[in-house]
Amino acid sequence: MNNNNAIYRELWFVAPVFKWLDKHPLISDIILVLEGLAAAWAVFNYNFTTNF
Repeated sequence: MNNNNAIYRELWFVAPVFKWLDKHPLISDIILVLEGLAAAWAVFNYNFTTNF
């Protein structure tokens, strides 16, 4: 049994997204890089002061 098929069966509600991402690896890589940049931007620009 293919491991991807088991994932699709277990997570049936997001399976279409996973299948689309499997067919478009470059776009999924770009999305992951953008998410990483957004996370880094949020961490670096977070105001660490508290107002208690």
